[in-house]
Amino acid sequence: MVDAGEGCIGWGARDRDLMRGTVRPVPIQGSCSYTVYGGIRSEFIVQFRIQSLSLETTALARKIHGDLAPTTTYHGQLGDTSQEAVSVYSLGRIPGISYLEYHLTNNHAEDSEDNLALRADLMVDLARYVVYCLTPGHC
Repeated sequence: MVDAGEGCIGWGARDRDLMRGTVRPVPIQGSCSYTVYGGIRSEFIVQFRIQSLSLETTALARKIHGDLAPTTTYHGQLGDTSQEAVSVYSLGRIPGISYLEYHLTNNHAEDSEDNLALRADLMVDLARYVVYCLTPGHC
């Protein structure tokens, strides 16, 4: 029996137009999706999801945040549609590491003083951003 990850990678490896290079699993997987890096330099992500993404929401995020939000493309479904099919999406990869990778790498406990200070900084930055966007002509 082939596991879901192997099946998704096999599908991606066959879809040369989508993958254009090496396919490798993302080290930390979500609970409702399987995610791989794709492309010659792992420049994009392909995600196999049980629950669909809202392309309207992803387009709005891109409009608001520009290059800080990935371009998201829907590529159809994988599997038997009479049962639970898997939706396939590709997303442009944004440079950097994920929030989870950052905390795992730096051993930040959720309630540590360092983490609380970082959260406070994030909230101040977010508040400044919201005020900036509410000022006419900025966003």
